[in-house]
Amino acid sequence: MLKSIDLLSAETLANPYPAYRYLQESDPVHRSALFGGAWVLTRYADVLSGLKNLPLREVYSESSRLMSLSTDVPDHLRFRKIVQNTFSMNAVQKLSGVIESKVKELLSIEKRQLDIVEDLASPLSTFVIGKIIGLDPSSIDFVRERADALARFVGSGLPSRQDYEKASRNCQECEDMLVDIMKARRLEPRADLISAMLKMQSDGVELSDEELIGICIFLLPAGQETTTNLITNSVWSLLRFPDQLEILRREPDRMNDALDELMRFESPIQWIARVAEESFELQGKVIKKKDRVLLYLGAANRDPEVFPEPDKLDIQRTHKKHLAFAFGSFYCLGAPLARQEAALCINALLNRYSTLRLPEQVLDWTQGSAFRNLRCLKVEVDAHA
Repeated sequence: MLKSIDLLSAETLANPYPAYRYLQESDPVHRSALFGGAWVLTRYADVLSGLKNLPLREVYSESSRLMSLSTDVPDHLRFRKIVQNTFSMNAVQKLSGVIESKVKELLSIEKRQLDIVEDLASPLSTFVIGKIIGLDPSSIDFVRERADALARFVGSGLPSRQDYEKASRNCQECEDMLVDIMKARRLEPRADLISAMLKMQSDGVELSDEELIGICIFLLPAGQETTTNLITNSVWSLLRFPDQLEILRREPDRMNDALDELMRFESPIQWIARVAEESFELQGKVIKKKDRVLLYLGAANRDPEVFPEPDKLDIQRTHKKHLAFAFGSFYCLGAPLARQEAALCINALLNRYSTLRLPEQVLDWTQGSAFRNLRCLKVEVDAHA
């Protein structure tokens, strides 16, 4: 008899991997209470199929409507095309100097203990996405607070009416700010996304002011939350496996390999939601048209059938085909930017500090189920002499 699995319990959120393994072995196509009866897929092969060829489409519901974005799939493909050049590898590489300078600034304060979330990851990611969009640097704290709240709403799994109302207020406040920026950019364009989208409008691209604002509001939590999680989780993982940290110290050229393994090991996005376009059978279960399907990326990345010793961090692992940022046409546009920010943060920490260690602390993972995120990560540091 199958045991009951609560994917939203504090215990599971703190360490979801035993639950994932149980589902992979006992009930890989699992009917959950999430979203009122969504199907949960945990095996790598099934999740990959869900991203590649199962009759599933993306879910655009409450969060999209809050951001004044259409819930039609063709419109979202249109939105993706509008911003894709902004997040291309070439565009991200041009930002490396700006990111590196900001990391240096954030780590310039002499401290014996850092909070990786508050002192580094969160302010950096908010600053970078704000600069890309075209926000005034003085508004960063304002934006960060609202982006945090929006991310908690989107990633909560089962948001309450109160969550929805708070997210709605946050969206309205961001919209008011963006309207003012748009007025300024129409008079004096700059090298930012808002100016670029306004030029697209004048060139005849189908893009309303409402959609432009919605895209910016969507990007705020997307650019802030995922990158914050990647940086924080990467530091936490490396400090729990000091042998891997020392390999990276000795061989900094392994950074790209290390990032792939760190994203696999603690995926910043744990699941993404889809809806069935038609009924189909999977692993002997019938998924009906319009059923919700949750593709558990975090579980797929710990599947022992694909990754030997999946609960071990190994930055020299040869199989790098993780699904941390999804796959194919669903691959996260912001992945190159998140990788760049994480790489520069980790390099800066290793170059500035001779020692990094985890003190005793209670870790809080309870901000939501879709994101693998810590509220705080304390790290004791000793600077190089």
